[in-house]
Amino acid sequence: MNSIFTYFFTLLNLLIFSSCIKELEYNSFVCENNIVVNSLIKDSSQIEVCLSLTTSIFDTSELVINEDITIDLWENNAFLESLYFINGIYKSLKYVRENTNYQVYINSDRFGQISAYTSIPSKPTLISAKFTIGRLFDEYGDHITESFIKLRDNRNEDNYYMLYICRGNINDIRPTSFYNYYKINDPVLVAEGILDFEPDIFVFSDNLFNGKDIELKLNYYGGAKFTDRIYPAEAYIITQSISKEYYEFLLSWYKHKYNQNIEEHVDYLTKDYDPVPLIFQGEPVELYSNIEGGYGIFAGYSEVVQQLEFDPDL
Repeated sequence: MNSIFTYFFTLLNLLIFSSCIKELEYNSFVCENNIVVNSLIKDSSQIEVCLSLTTSIFDTSELVINEDITIDLWENNAFLESLYFINGIYKSLKYVRENTNYQVYINSDRFGQISAYTSIPSKPTLISAKFTIGRLFDEYGDHITESFIKLRDNRNEDNYYMLYICRGNINDIRPTSFYNYYKINDPVLVAEGILDFEPDIFVFSDNLFNGKDIELKLNYYGGAKFTDRIYPAEAYIITQSISKEYYEFLLSWYKHKYNQNIEEHVDYLTKDYDPVPLIFQGEPVELYSNIEGGYGIFAGYSEVVQQLEFDPDL
């Protein structure tokens, strides 16, 4: 009986493994190089434009643009200046302004003319930014910090925003990790559909509150030291009004980033190091680009940085 079972099991394995092998011809293709533009412009700042080239995933060498390229900057459809080149970056001499439209025209004999358009919105109107501690606890009994950010939206236009909380030194502004937030369920943030992709910044439009005041709530771990009393930790809210181009890019970026097979998606709390879920993390996501004749992003924003005010009576 055992010999029959062994024979059957061996035969089954041979059938399975032999039927799963198929030789395929791989037809490689030539990846044509194209210009990639990266430039995020902020009000009251000089413009910086970085250029690079697309390449094949099999090419690990660094491609250098060896030809002469000129970049012209236009403001509200009028020529402003030609950018100068220094240390691998194209820069402007003049400072850009909020409530203004900008275009760049990149001229190259090899790639032709490449262009992009964006605008710098007016600064966001931050009415108040407060936080409190001691009312909310997680399932383990740890204190949860509750923050309340109130914004005023301009009813005369479609507006797009980005915000994040930074804890600690104002000279070291970095977003709080997504994993430090507690149960993000604010309707405005949920409506954008990117919370499943674990962003460390929050991007949203004014579709749900056009022309109105809106109060957003974000809960996060930490925020104070506890001894015989509460010592609130320093925290800041960074709020940006962003162009539609920046908004579209960020939505695609976080989906694209999340679907990369990187170790940050491993569940360290449960020690789940199974790599299989990472392999099937999600479909590839094409990054948004507003570059005509190339790839990349040219987008504008304005920013307000404000310290969160501790209010024990919220």
